[in-house]
Amino acid sequence: MILQMCGPTWNTPLIDLYESLGAVAHDDWTVYRVIDESLVALAES
Repeated sequence: MILQMCGPTWNTPLIDLYESLGAVAHDDWTVYRVIDESLVALAES
């Protein structure tokens, strides 16, 4: 089983909480987002 959590890198209290729960950062992953006009275009395609 996996519990995946995310948060901004500047939110150190949140990162501290995640790490206190035993979470480990995976720095080899990158988040991609499709937003705004690109999301609309994707939905319409």
